[in-house]
Amino acid sequence: MKLCSFIVVFIILTSSTVIGQYSAQVSPAETVFQGKSQGLCYVGIYDEGLGLVGGLRYGIGGYSDVSFRLGFIDFDKNDDGFVLASDFRYQLMEIRIEDPLDLSAGGLFEFVRVKGSSNYSLGAFLVGSRNVALKDDMALWPYGRLVLRWDKHGSEDYTNLGFNAGVSLELNKTTLVSGELQFDDNFGFIIGIAFNF
Repeated sequence: MKLCSFIVVFIILTSSTVIGQYSAQVSPAETVFQGKSQGLCYVGIYDEGLGLVGGLRYGIGGYSDVSFRLGFIDFDKNDDGFVLASDFRYQLMEIRIEDPLDLSAGGLFEFVRVKGSSNYSLGAFLVGSRNVALKDDMALWPYGRLVLRWDKHGSEDYTNLGFNAGVSLELNKTTLVSGELQFDDNFGFIIGIAFNF
């Protein structure tokens, strides 16, 4: 409880007026297998507007994957903008080999452009998850992601801490639907789907 309180207070104290973070987690910590792909799409309802983002995650090696994302943001006070993002994850812990949870670490990049201004973000993150079996072919995956970022907006730069908490429902072996809350410069509620192919 003390850790949660500290995280909330730290986020409030370090929050700024930058455009914000739009790279949602939308999936558990388990990485995509080498040579396999996962499509993803999510809709975000944020303090400053709405976002629609789609992307592709690809397994590049043992316990590692990379994603590329492109989306559109409809801001309340500005013209529409777009977001371009990428991340890399490496899985450190795995439930399948009897670790207590799935845990991945990685880095991310995000670029947001709107009405003549740009926002760049570089960050590192940890994401953890643990499955809860509902049936033989259906499970819930509660997850959380902690992100430490450097943001540059115009001539100013900031260090920010963000937290995403969500749950994914495994509909079958290839499809997950997710609901997620984002505690960052801009609070967000995200609904997404990920499908393996």
